[in-house]
Amino acid sequence: MIERCETCLLPLFICLCADKPVVASKAVFWLLMHENEQAKATNTGYLLAGSMSDGHIATWHRVEPDEALLRLLSDSRYFPILVFPSAYARYQVSDAVLDSAGGIPQDKVPAFILIDATWQQARKMYNHSPYLHGLPVLDLGSECISEYQLRRVRHEAHLCTIESAIEVLRWLGDASAA
Repeated sequence: MIERCETCLLPLFICLCADKPVVASKAVFWLLMHENEQAKATNTGYLLAGSMSDGHIATWHRVEPDEALLRLLSDSRYFPILVFPSAYARYQVSDAVLDSAGGIPQDKVPAFILIDATWQQARKMYNHSPYLHGLPVLDLGSECISEYQLRRVRHEAHLCTIESAIEVLRWLGDASAA
């Protein structure tokens, strides 16, 4: 296991604490991280978690869901939204795909759930996680092009975790946080 900074959660050799941005937003991000992602120095989920407050990182386990994430999903303060391609979200009803941020209740904190994994792993994680089924879905679409070059992607619209968060914040209308 790679030794990580306790603050930014990145490997010590690339610790960003001295340069880390502090991002304020009305939204929170909850990461559902595949265990293989935890050891990757190229994982941008830790950068997201270290830059924004009130987030949560849950390690995905097929048979034992993260209890803290389950509590957050049922917390009435939040409006959980799964960021996931609607074409793969086969357990969602079609009207659960959000077209605009106007669908988020004003009295709730938008909580965006990002599956932090390879695309193949993310589909499996979604399929085996019934607590994600039925949540409103934000599909970022294919018009966003990834600029992340530390990993190879199969499709240029496959964004890394931090790029997905940036696009979510843009969608939300939070340009300064994006």
